[in-house]
Amino acid sequence: MEALANARLHQKRPLDVRVPDLLWRDRGLTEGARYLWCFLWMTRTTCTKYTFAELRRATGLSQHSLLRHLEALSRKLWLQYTRSGRTVEVQPLWPRSCRYIVLTDDLLLDRSLPHAARWVWGVIRRLGRRFSYQKLIQLTGYCHNSLTKYLRVLQEKGHLTGTTCRVGRRKAFDLTASNPAESRRLAALAKFEKSKSLVQQWRAYSFGQFLLARMVEMLTGTVLLENGAASCLDNPETGARMQFDLFLPKYSVALEYQGPQHSRVTQRFPDAAELQRQQQRDRLKRQLSEAAGIRLIEVHPPDLSFRRLAELLREAGVPLRDLPDEERYVYQALLRHSQRYRAAVRQEAAV
Repeated sequence: MEALANARLHQKRPLDVRVPDLLWRDRGLTEGARYLWCFLWMTRTTCTKYTFAELRRATGLSQHSLLRHLEALSRKLWLQYTRSGRTVEVQPLWPRSCRYIVLTDDLLLDRSLPHAARWVWGVIRRLGRRFSYQKLIQLTGYCHNSLTKYLRVLQEKGHLTGTTCRVGRRKAFDLTASNPAESRRLAALAKFEKSKSLVQQWRAYSFGQFLLARMVEMLTGTVLLENGAASCLDNPETGARMQFDLFLPKYSVALEYQGPQHSRVTQRFPDAAELQRQQQRDRLKRQLSEAAGIRLIEVHPPDLSFRRLAELLREAGVPLRDLPDEERYVYQALLRHSQRYRAAVRQEAAV
């Protein structure tokens, strides 16, 4: 489901997914069939043609279940579909007039939840206030034991927050529908923004290198050493030990960020003599890295994009991972800041 993953990577907030009451309350359909319709409705704007392998991976449903659910949903006029070998083209349908609950894409894609727990979550979100078991039984049609199980799992997974209390002799719930995946994304973004603010106040640390380090971390998901002195980088002229900007020890790959000051004098680094010394250190670092069997990747300002860095890392034999959804807001921030940084470097060079 590459189209879905790419669309979610650029989402700026969770996607709300409407689910008709007529669907989720229909006990003539299995929970799996109702869930499949929700998934197809959620993805209808990004994809209408799927392979069965894609659907199996995305929904956790077996081939037999998928075929059975598609047929059941088609009979009840919830969708139209056309099968062609290993692919299926689907058009989910919406009833003309119907109340609905609102779920989130994060909730639908959380495979650890029972399907019925999602409908319970949607009802609680719609209630938005204190409720009792009796009220929830009336609205959902589930028995007391089932609701107890669904409420427990939703609270354990962080999809419900709040407390329980007693009103007279009956238990009442002060629970609020929440989104733990969104909370983790916002926490990751806040951590990134805090690091960025510190770096921008630290003159000795290049903002370009900061962007490079965070982008490589996101692409590889591996241990990364930053500004680490290496025993193979002893400078024979000064006796000092030089450092790699970034080093991936698992793959013996180092990355050096070659900012504008490595090729010309700049407003921030106006000393021509220092430029020559910097270029001499760069040449020496290339020689020493090659002698030590370390692949050195030199990254220039135009290379600060996810696409270009992915190419450079693949060429060096570094495997890449799928970008994690919980870091998608950080990914979006890195896209913005790297674009602005590249533009600023181009503008400075043109002056």
